[in-house]
Parts: sequence; structure tokens; C-alpha cells
Amino acid sequence: MVRLDGDLSDRFQCNLGLLTGDPGSPGNWNIYLSDFVVSRFPGDMSLHDVYVSQLEQADDIMIATPCPVAFQGKLTDVDTWAADNGCETQLEKCVFSTAGPRPKQPNTFYLGSHQLKEVKDFKYVLGELPFAPSDAHQLSPHSCDRSLDRSRS
Repeated sequence: MVRLDGDLSDRFQCNLGLLTGDPGSPGNWNIYLSDFVVSRFPGDMSLHDVYVSQLEQADDIMIATPCPVAFQGKLTDVDTWAADNGCETQLEKCVFSTAGPRPKQPNTFYLGSHQLKEVKDFKYVLGELPFAPSDAHQLSPHSCDRSLDRSRS
């Protein structure tokens, strides 16, 4: 079945999945993920009154929020949606970073029963995102890398 705007299609059988690199993969993933939404929490980031606490690129998802309680709530949303939709998660790729000053008590976050590992930086979409506590220009290495790429072309 396919659900679109709350309407369900008739049941059908699919005997063949999509192969990695298949040009149909991105579109089908977008359809599959189209009803994935995380809860809103006070203090969530917005851009022109649109909440921007999640970013999807291909089959990767990034959750961003300034509040640890909200982040855990959003992780619970991810886990619930994945379980309800038969989505398997590569837990070793599920990590978190803290931007800004480090809390006095280290944060502990879980995706289901899996405790997430904290990392200083990670690669997402176009480049590496550094999250150093004292770095006022957290994305400057990324911007510099992109500037170098443009100057070489």
C-alpha cells in the first residue's frame, strides 16, 4: 500500500526492490519518508515560521535542536516511526554532537535502547561539520573547503 495525504492505495505486491544506484531510488525513498515528522518543542529552530529541526538527504537524517530534552524526544519520534514503517537503522552511524559550550553533566541520548556516541565532528551532505565548544565560526572549515573547490574549477 501507498499512503498519500492520509489516503491509502489498494494493496499490491512488490517482488523486486530497488538496487543501490538505481535512478528510481531517491524518488521512492522520498515517497517512503514523506510522512516522517518529528515533534515540535519550545525553542525549536524556525526559518520564516517554518520549523527546521530535521534535514534529510538520501537515506540520511540529521536532527537539530538547542534543547537536550527536545533532542531525546525527536530521537524517540525517529525510533517510533522506523519501527512503525519497517525501517532498519544502522546504529553505528547514529551519533550526536554538541554545538556551543559543553554542559556540566554530559548528555546521554538513546535511539531505542541504543546509546548514541558523542563525536566532535562528522560528515553530512556536503562536508564535515565541526562542533568545537569555543569555535565561533563552526562552519568555517566547510566554507573554506567549498571556496577552494570553486577556485580550482
